[in-house]
Amino acid sequence: MLRCALVATAFLLIAATGAFSAPLELVADGATDYVIYYADQAPASVRMAAAELRSYIEKSTGVRLDIVNEPGNPMICLGDNLSGFFSLVPEQALSVRATQ
Repeated sequence: MLRCALVATAFLLIAATGAFSAPLELVADGATDYVIYYADQAPASVRMAAAELRSYIEKSTGVRLDIVNEPGNPMICLGDNLSGFFSLVPEQALSVRATQ
């Protein structure tokens, strides 16, 4: 029960921050500092989601993000893990859109 409350609180904080922040550039000038992170013990569904996300971003931007098992900064954190929960709420919201 506590876990659900913590996850809901984190989601609300992130959503509120995203509503009032500037757009985030995930890829700029054909490069990125971002990685896709999931914990070593992540289930197959999270691993598949990471691969699909990387493929989508690569097809959209031409840039291939690394998938890692150690938290990085900046990162896209997938799955149920403490690294994502305890990371700072970003100053910018992540929105994926294609630009020319």
